Amino acid sequence: MTSKRISLLVALALIATLFGPAISVGVAAPQTTDAELAISQPHYVDGEIQTSSANGTSVYQAGAVPLSIVPQNFAADNVVDYGIETDGGNAELTYDEAMDRFVSTADADGTYAVYWSVEREVAVENESGNGSRIETRRERYTSKIRLSGLTDMVHQPAGDLEATREQADKWSEWNATVNDARETIGNGLLVQIGLASPPTTQETLQGMVNAYLTFKAPLHMLTGNYTQILTLITFTFGGWLFVATVILPLIVVIAGLAYRSNRFEITEAEEGRLSKRAGEMAKREDQQSLANDTHNDVWDDDYIASAMRAEGDDPLTATTNWLAKFRPRYQFHARLQAMAADGWVGVVDRRVRSDGGEESGDGDNGASTDTETASIVDAHVAREDAVDEDADTVSLNVTPDDDLLDALDWSQVEIWEEFDLLAAEIDPAEVRTTPVDVYDLEELVELTDLDMRQFEDESHAAQNMIELFQFIRENPLTDEHGTPDTLRYGLEHHLRAARLLDERFHMPIDGYIDQFEKALAEYDAGADAKRTLDEIREGGHA
Repeated sequence: MTSKRISLLVALALIATLFGPAISVGVAAPQTTDAELAISQPHYVDGEIQTSSANGTSVYQAGAVPLSIVPQNFAADNVVDYGIETDGGNAELTYDEAMDRFVSTADADGTYAVYWSVEREVAVENESGNGSRIETRRERYTSKIRLSGLTDMVHQPAGDLEATREQADKWSEWNATVNDARETIGNGLLVQIGLASPPTTQETLQGMVNAYLTFKAPLHMLTGNYTQILTLITFTFGGWLFVATVILPLIVVIAGLAYRSNRFEITEAEEGRLSKRAGEMAKREDQQSLANDTHNDVWDDDYIASAMRAEGDDPLTATTNWLAKFRPRYQFHARLQAMAADGWVGVVDRRVRSDGGEESGDGDNGASTDTETASIVDAHVAREDAVDEDADTVSLNVTPDDDLLDALDWSQVEIWEEFDLLAAEIDPAEVRTTPVDVYDLEELVELTDLDMRQFEDESHAAQNMIELFQFIRENPLTDEHGTPDTLRYGLEHHLRAARLLDERFHMPIDGYIDQFEKALAEYDAGADAKRTLDEIREGGHA
């Protein structure tokens, strides 16, 4: 029995020696590394983040929170644990998935230690040299953030600042009203003849309060004895006579006035509702035309509406500016697609980079034999049947961001004069559909002319840009795919130009404005297309 057990142990040892190193998995002990961080503080703080080092650990000096933290020497995807350590005060470290960054906050000055635990799987050769094993290595990245000046700084958002200004304006108006009332009383006849002294501010305020109470509740001037007055009126002949000759006629008069006042209020309220509905209908009609809209029709906040004017004075101008950024390249790209369908090609000159990073050519004209790695540096268009056999040609049916568009001379005579788009026999099925570019948040913000200091962060600016795009998409100017209608786009600009001439130069062109508004109100692209199709069926365009 003992010999069998020994034999089994020897066999297991041999198996472990042969195959164990090739499939073993281990976990290495964690190591501590200094974290290299890119930190940005709020835009309203002067100065930059200061960096120093203490005992091999980086220390970042900041003056306000929240802090945006982006690791530089490890990836956030590999982080399995993170946090912030503090001896006093409340501090927090969170991860913003949308912006792919960490955010640190604190409520007091001090030095805070932040850490990240990162795990990576690496292949490690065995010490015996026989095979390898997979190790999960954990490293701990640490650094320190020193905050100073938090107690001396108070950041007030734009909305709160505007509310404070409105309250200050109201108090200024109230003080001005009190001073006017005091001067009016002080210039009165009784003061001028010496029978009364000018009132103080406190006396003026009390007089205004008494006048208000008298207007709202005249009985407040009675000091009491209500029971005695009611007894005299109820149980004496003189009281009944007083009621019959004074109170009853007064009640009749007051009831008549109340009835008339009630009818007037009802009529006025009805007129107000009709006026409000008419105004809403007029506003809806105006909003059907983008030329009549302003940024305040998109945002109720005047501060945001003012900040968004960097993209254009109004939504129509913003639309024009954005179309100018994209349309030239897409229009040129569309013409190249049509030329490709009509038998045109691109004749290119390629260059390939050597190991040293310098451009070099191979063969005639410097053309590279490796067309997959070579880049196009020069190109022109030509008919395919007129190109030499040894020429390097490419199809013009490419995407809008292809290098070919950058290499071509957009003013080449053959593109605009020799190629006749109307006379070309082109099958629409052969023309490539232009893809729609999709931008992420950072790319969208980079394309704008917005001043980031007027927004809370990039997400806030991008959200307002999206609201502007949605407002334009909901306008009849664009179809369900967001493509502007060419005729309506022209009418909108004519209307806007006419309004500017009327408002700024007072030119007598009200009739033209009415005609443009009527044309936009009655314009129906779908009906116009149907009418054109009917005319084609009847031979009207033959």
